[in-house]
Amino acid sequence: MTDLESTTNELSKSPATGFRAWEGFIFACLAGLGYSTANIFLRMVSDQDPAWVSCVKAIPTLVFVIPWLLLRYQKGHRTPPSRRLVLLMTAVSIVGHLAGNVVFQWSLGIIGLALAVPVTTGSMILASAVLGWWLLKEQVSNRTIVAILILLAAIVLLSFGSDEATESVLEDPDAAARSLKLATLSVLLVCGSGIGYALFGIVIRHCVQNGMSNPMVLFISSTIGFIVLLIATFISTDASVISNTSPEDLTYMLLAGVCNFQAFACLVVALRLLTVTSVNLLNSSQIAIAAIAGVVFFNEPITTPLVLGVMLTIAGVMTIGSARE
Repeated sequence: MTDLESTTNELSKSPATGFRAWEGFIFACLAGLGYSTANIFLRMVSDQDPAWVSCVKAIPTLVFVIPWLLLRYQKGHRTPPSRRLVLLMTAVSIVGHLAGNVVFQWSLGIIGLALAVPVTTGSMILASAVLGWWLLKEQVSNRTIVAILILLAAIVLLSFGSDEATESVLEDPDAAARSLKLATLSVLLVCGSGIGYALFGIVIRHCVQNGMSNPMVLFISSTIGFIVLLIATFISTDASVISNTSPEDLTYMLLAGVCNFQAFACLVVALRLLTVTSVNLLNSSQIAIAAIAGVVFFNEPITTPLVLGVMLTIAGVMTIGSARE
């Protein structure tokens, strides 16, 4: 918390250079690792209601961030963010949790971890580059463009095995007849999920650049997420889903939330030091980790597109590692 605290007080209006850029690089990589671990836990509960899983996942962030806010208050940080920023963060939190988290969680139970992560990440990279250039006036270097193309090529390769992945994840002998339709629908929806995440990143960067503290970003996002997702749970299903959740599944959901908090905290810092596009590209290491985890832990199929896609992903991450702006 101390490092995040000091970073908030050194807010800059443009991406950092030199040592501070390397600091942003490290935090972005830690965010990718944290999100990857969270995704593994989420895959373990992919048979549960997506809104309920996402709701429980928001709880650890609230547990961690409330004491952080109280500590800041005792230290004299008592100036509230502007009403405009709070409303903006509230609105994008609703979009991010519903269009992002819920749809992503649903897709894990349809196309699996190895495919859901790369499709979501790829659409996020493309959308963040466009939105960052359009809304934040961020420059996209030639090397960053090359990295984007490499990673998008990886996503295309990984997507070739979507119907086979669906058959494997559903574990249904009759799935072959409907796997292509389900896979296509899921891929389209997780593309929308990636766009929602990209918008989330753009708004976070805007808010912290204009004085909103890191813990306040986390508090608003997790509070709004918990409330909206709890309502969505009762709308989409009944209370039995909550009461029938096993202690083991509940533990996985909460652990996903702990990892998500660690990753999100690192992401907020990285977004203050690097451009949104650079952070999202570094964060795309999730693609390779997800593909490996899907095969090793969940017996998702090993295919030629999967292997080639992982290799291209590593190449893309190495490219962006030398292209920090």
